Amino acid sequence: MKKTLSALIKISFALGCENDFDTLFAKKGYSSIQEVINEQL
Repeated sequence: MKKTLSALIKISFALGCENDFDTLFAKKGYSSIQEVINEQL
């Protein structure tokens, strides 16, 4: 798995989208259970 992540990081640098990792792994905050339900639809 470590090699896969390393390859993904190298590809992202080559494509110039390394800053997108901030949003890729960001936790989304919910203010209600209804927001969670709506996102699953």
